[in-house]
Amino acid sequence: MTSVTSQSGPPICALPALVADGCAALILTSDGEIETLESTALRRRLQDMPHLVCHRAFTARRLGLTHNRRQDNLFNLHTADIMELFAFVLPVHFCLPTPRSLAQALGIDEPDSAIQEALVLHRATGILMGYLASGNYAYGDRAFASACLLRDHGWPWGEAVVEALMSQQKGVGAEISVSGSALDALSVWRDLAEWRDVSPYDQLQDDTPPTSQSIEQRLAVLKGVDAEARTPQDDYAQAAGLAFAAFEEPNRPHVALVEAGTGTGKTLGYIAPASLWAEQNAGPVWISTYTRNLQHQLQRELTRLNDLPGWRGKSGVVIRKGRENYLCLLNMQAIMQRASAGLDTVAATLVARWARYSRSGDMSDDFPTWLLANNGHSLRREMLADRRGDCIYDACPHYRKCFIERVVRDSRQARIVVANHALVLRWAASQTLLDDTTDDISSGASDATRYIFDEGHHLFDTADGAFSTDLTISEAAELRRWLLGTQGDRVRGARHQDGLAARLENNMADDATLAELVAKVQEAALVLPASGWGQRLESNRPHEIAERFFTLVRRQVHDRADGERNPYSLEASVWPPDKALVGAAQDMAQALVRLAESLEAVVATLREGDEVEPQHRLRRFVLWLEEIKRWRMMLSDLVSPDAENIDDGKQEVFVDWLSVDKREGREYDTGLHRHYLDPTEPFARYVLHSSHGALITSATLHDPFLDDEHEVDNWRQATFRTGARHLPEPAKRFRFASPFDYAVQTRVFVVSDMGRSDDMECVAEAYRALFLASGGGALGLFTAISRLRSVHERIAPTLHEAGLALFAQHVDALDAGTLVDLFQNEHNSCLLGTDAFRDGIDVSGASLRLMVMERTPWPRPNILHRARRAHFGGRLYDDGLARLRLRQAFGRLIRKRSDRGVFVLLDNRAPGRILSALPEDVIPERLPLDEIVGATETFLGR
Repeated sequence: MTSVTSQSGPPICALPALVADGCAALILTSDGEIETLESTALRRRLQDMPHLVCHRAFTARRLGLTHNRRQDNLFNLHTADIMELFAFVLPVHFCLPTPRSLAQALGIDEPDSAIQEALVLHRATGILMGYLASGNYAYGDRAFASACLLRDHGWPWGEAVVEALMSQQKGVGAEISVSGSALDALSVWRDLAEWRDVSPYDQLQDDTPPTSQSIEQRLAVLKGVDAEARTPQDDYAQAAGLAFAAFEEPNRPHVALVEAGTGTGKTLGYIAPASLWAEQNAGPVWISTYTRNLQHQLQRELTRLNDLPGWRGKSGVVIRKGRENYLCLLNMQAIMQRASAGLDTVAATLVARWARYSRSGDMSDDFPTWLLANNGHSLRREMLADRRGDCIYDACPHYRKCFIERVVRDSRQARIVVANHALVLRWAASQTLLDDTTDDISSGASDATRYIFDEGHHLFDTADGAFSTDLTISEAAELRRWLLGTQGDRVRGARHQDGLAARLENNMADDATLAELVAKVQEAALVLPASGWGQRLESNRPHEIAERFFTLVRRQVHDRADGERNPYSLEASVWPPDKALVGAAQDMAQALVRLAESLEAVVATLREGDEVEPQHRLRRFVLWLEEIKRWRMMLSDLVSPDAENIDDGKQEVFVDWLSVDKREGREYDTGLHRHYLDPTEPFARYVLHSSHGALITSATLHDPFLDDEHEVDNWRQATFRTGARHLPEPAKRFRFASPFDYAVQTRVFVVSDMGRSDDMECVAEAYRALFLASGGGALGLFTAISRLRSVHERIAPTLHEAGLALFAQHVDALDAGTLVDLFQNEHNSCLLGTDAFRDGIDVSGASLRLMVMERTPWPRPNILHRARRAHFGGRLYDDGLARLRLRQAFGRLIRKRSDRGVFVLLDNRAPGRILSALPEDVIPERLPLDEIVGATETFLGR
């Protein structure tokens, strides 16, 4: 193995490799010597010389160093992280932060012991250094300047990387000035190509539906010649094709509700008719999923279209996400300025390396999210992405190279656009206010006449968020920041220091009237919450009108919800409002009227100027104006002298309440909320009615488990959760059962000696025993983040000592998709999560062989839920939701015919009517925990 020297000490490739072996540290020297050290001895060892590790944060956690600041800092300062080297050398290659994934990425034999993991670190170092020294290194642009910058800021790999790069650059001197090259290393926008503007699809000229025969043929091509014959999939594809029938009459779309049990193959089933319709009619089909993780799963399936004529390239498939998922180059510029001054230089430079070669700038795609979860820097993902309302569009110096704008234009001419529910419904909500061209997901969305909503059972909850109104102090403070700017915001640079004035600086230079109007807006905005509002609310010392209103909102909530002694988020009814709150609401409403009038005058002036302001730059103005209008409407109802009758009249449409939100016992927001009682009504009005056809599909749509005595249509749940009940004629309905033999492939247990326990030691013991019984491959689901963290803290040492990696949502600073990838890749690992992992993930094989739910997934009985429960059927509504969630969770366990798994519910009070959500051939067994542990070991062959 070739050695190159580090900045000080022994050659970097000769450093000892350190991995976690249980709760102890196993160290392998380059000479093959092995040591096992506990924390005290490890601290002494780290002080003597640096060590190679695979992801500092993960390794430190497994060694139990994360609760000791001194040891944690020592670990950060005296380790060379192989994942940082990987991110530098192969900036857009997929690799998870584990030795196993590192071995897979570099073609090394996968390790099956701690010693082999350590050996992987040595071998990986040599391979990566070899890439740098080779004459055909593929990622050489600005690599040398980046390496010099990192070296001079103390990166452990810096000197070694510089020397490796110098070995292929003959004639380059060893002493190179970084002063002129640092900017070259970090200014990634200089090397990005500009996007070209394109026109969206012309108005649809034809609407030829795919034939039954063509759907059958296309599905056969997509499955491949060696594919298993799956008759349910063929039938499903024909049912999905009904959403693409020829359009006949406005506001009467062809809508199909199609349930397809796990294993049916619904993704290829609907891709077949969708791709045919898009080909034949030169129009886009929008496929909407629930999560980003599902988008990537769908993207993999859609690559099968690449072998068909005309489908490869930008005119084929485009993945669209919200702006918050993409790297913002203007934010990047501000962070690079900090990096060149020595702040978060390593992390920022590695992010710049990724951005230079990224396909789309999508930070939920090929971005190394684990990089920002590492210790030793303050850089966070939200600092890199676009924040709501902050985009200045073509006023930005990087606009013509913007990742977001590039994807928007690609989607305008794509045949299939893959989005998510939140994005599509946010677009639908904005279309009530804006011209199509101002939309966040591009004018191409307005040309879509056909939709596919996968995981359609989530449409109700997504619509609930998209069409709601929330007048909270954080939202009001956000509006103030947008209008007045944030002084001293070092993260985002000078861009927002003057708020609205900065955005319109060029316009105001030649228009004194506009400058006066902007000044009036700024004056009116002074009534909004200023920085530090949290402390003033708690101390009852509000500034200005808005803070006084929110202080009284907070007081009413605390008075009615016993808030002083409650560590959790609080809510209270609006009605009847306290007299003081009514007066404050009236003042707040009047202040918002003045602000809206001033802002409307600015917008009118911009629209009438000599150079008409581009519509997309006015988008945020109009959205804020509409938000203010909705706030005023809620406040007007609150101050009306006939408020109680107003409440009675609106309760069939809206639900209003007050809240104080807490996180880990600390208040972080308070406000007034208004949600639709049935949010699928606006979804049907603005999406379904305006489409020509829509497929709404899921593994859990209808509810076949209702008692016969109720004589209720078992598709009732599907129609009210998807908006189908608001259609002028009934949707077509189909159901295809799963092909799996659940009676053979699964065992389901309910722990008979555990109720809905608040004794977290008891709950943790159950998880500990079951996870050890399965030997990993275990997913634990929780109803509350606090309970998840409590169990994680209690079971982590035991599992690590047993050699089982434990990952946890809300503990590990990683997104859900990366955690799922880690769980899938590390076959004997365990994962703890909340609702995000109850559905929408696809982990097959032995990686998921045990699923444990701590409680029956009843809906939370808050004010909004109680109103909907009364409206949608009382107990039947609650039971339907619980069954839906249980079915979705169970559906994660078996993904192939070869899978085997155990499902355990730690709640002996779960009623049989809820357990009937499980497949008909599955009989739940109620047993004590110790018997379930033994049965789990036996069934899984442990």
